[in-house]
Amino acid sequence: MGLIMPVEHPKDRSEAARYCAQICRELRDIAVHNELTFLAYLLEMARSEAFDRHADLEQGETFRSVNE
Repeated sequence: MGLIMPVEHPKDRSEAARYCAQICRELRDIAVHNELTFLAYLLEMARSEAFDRHADLEQGETFRSVNE
């Protein structure tokens, strides 16, 4: 598996969101492989949200709060 662990914490929100998306994707793949369907679904939702936040931040949009 190609999991890349950072030497230190991501330096900004965009990089943190990108890293979270990567980790969720890899965990989702493990869940799918082991027929953990609902867990795979939840991880895909988390991956999608993290990827969207990364894209928003790369375009200069402000970070939305969880309560929005």
